[in-house]
Amino acid sequence: MSGLERMRLRVFTVLEQAQEGDRLSQVVDLSLIALIVANGVVVVVESVPAVHAAIGPVLMAFEAVSIAIFTLEYVLRVWSCTATGISPLRGRLRYMLRPLLLVDLAAI
Repeated sequence: MSGLERMRLRVFTVLEQAQEGDRLSQVVDLSLIALIVANGVVVVVESVPAVHAAIGPVLMAFEAVSIAIFTLEYVLRVWSCTATGISPLRGRLRYMLRPLLLVDLAAI
């Protein structure tokens, strides 16, 4: 197995099917959950005109960084899904049509 294949498998394992006790996967999962919750809070806080006027640019910057992180996660999921042996094109297309991946794409 080449270095790239090992890296693809590790990315897939961290993002998709973590093994029990995999600290990196747990940190990534909890970080993504925290980021999702934080985005929900930002949307609510941003709806208050006084808060929006005071820190609107900071909230927009947070949203831009969040979108970048979620986009990177999505791209890495699609890139790494071939670690399971599926075909590069058809397998990725089929993977991208999974309901949760469609939700991720719509959220981005």
